[in-house]
Amino acid sequence: MESNDFSIPYLVAVSFGPDSMALLNMLIQQEKKLVVCHVNYHKRKESDEEERKLKAFCHERNIPIHVLEAGHPLEHMNFQAWARDIRYRFFASIYKKYHAQGLFVAHHADDDVETFFMQKNKLLRTYGIQEERILYGMRVIRPLLCYRKKDLYRYCIENQIPFSIDSSNLQNDYERNRIRHFIVEQLSDDEVRRYQE
Repeated sequence: MESNDFSIPYLVAVSFGPDSMALLNMLIQQEKKLVVCHVNYHKRKESDEEERKLKAFCHERNIPIHVLEAGHPLEHMNFQAWARDIRYRFFASIYKKYHAQGLFVAHHADDDVETFFMQKNKLLRTYGIQEERILYGMRVIRPLLCYRKKDLYRYCIENQIPFSIDSSNLQNDYERNRIRHFIVEQLSDDEVRRYQE
């Protein structure tokens, strides 16, 4: 349930990829009070430049931004699971600081279907990504589940929103990337919608 107190902000998780930058701009257009959260894992040579550009984008619009300079997991740890945990713990600390109304994240239709394929051999009550849920004590809101990744990329181009492509997403080192490249990207919009039903 949303508060009528417009002084209470929402957090936005922003990586500087096209998905989260599209979300950030859409929320700016809605004139919501926002605080941006960004995690720099320093895994790619372009990470620091992305952080710099995102800070500039936020400062130009008077949007507070908090950055976590992440360390490295222990060798035996799964990087994606570790990264997700420290990311959401960081978001939760900022959420508590501002007594935020919610945390917006930029998961989209392709993410939803990828998650379905990753979960489909498991016994779960629900599959895919929920539009809203409580996570780490936060109200997490995902308003982009009706958009495909290509739509968000096009939105950024058409609206001249800066963004960067994460080069690690182009590789097939992770199961999610393999599902994305070999299954989800081949699906038509109608097929994606059917998987989301």
